[in-house]
Amino acid sequence: MATYRYGWLLLAAALVPAVYSACGGDDSGTPGGGGTTSAGTGGAVGTGGSTGTGGSGTATGGAVGTGGAGTGGAQPVNDAGRIPCGDAGMTCNPAGQGQNRVCDTATGMCVQCLQESDCTGVMNAPHCNTMQTPPRCRQCIVGSTDPALGCPAGQTCTGNGACTVTCTMDTDCAGAMGAPACNTATMRCVECVNDTHCAGNTANGQLHCFVGDAGNNLNNCVECNTNADCAGMAGQPICRLGAANNNNNCVACAVAADCPIPGSTCRANGTCAAPPAEGGAPEAGGPRPDAAPPASDAASGG
Repeated sequence: MATYRYGWLLLAAALVPAVYSACGGDDSGTPGGGGTTSAGTGGAVGTGGSTGTGGSGTATGGAVGTGGAGTGGAQPVNDAGRIPCGDAGMTCNPAGQGQNRVCDTATGMCVQCLQESDCTGVMNAPHCNTMQTPPRCRQCIVGSTDPALGCPAGQTCTGNGACTVTCTMDTDCAGAMGAPACNTATMRCVECVNDTHCAGNTANGQLHCFVGDAGNNLNNCVECNTNADCAGMAGQPICRLGAANNNNNCVACAVAADCPIPGSTCRANGTCAAPPAEGGAPEAGGPRPDAAPPASDAASGG
């Protein structure tokens, strides 16, 4: 029994150095082993750099924006259903209300209207004036005997197809802008019928009323009607009438004889152009008037 006990003791004594060594007994070797292990573990963190791959996904998504510029945006507004007109490739837009939306097959041109119904819905112009070239939608048809194509009571149709207030006296024109006078012959409100209506135009000097005639401005305030109206205009004593430029104004001349210097010409703008000075421009290739005589002539005294 004693022999068995001593055997265990001997075995335990043999195991003590091995256990002591495994538990780290001597500190001299331990730090080296621990350093190696911790360094290896830290290196694995570098794998996180692969997150950058996600950036390529953003670039791909951006390309979708190109598709956003769809060609559908170029479709003209109210331009669908254009109709061909004529042989020149012209098309009319029937959706363009009040514009040239009807095809005149006789001329191959787009026009505003060819019949009354073409002007339906056009603001302040419900009637088709086929007497105009090209036909146009108007508020009224001047000269028409059909009451339906005329103006409301108290108004008359002007030459441009618009209704205007009729009058029998100036007070009827109190609300007509720029037309405070009543032309009782036409029953229309106008700018003037005599110089009294132009008396306030001191800023532009248009103090006289031009009653006018066919083709000229009618009942407008102007600078003059006769030369006497230009008496106070220095250097502009001549009244050039509206037949020349649709505006009676004071100028230096209407014809060459009006210019004070003989031989002058009257320009289109009513100013005088003096004649060239004596001995004017020499003929092409000829000597200048002030050129020195040739040497041979000088030697001979010629």
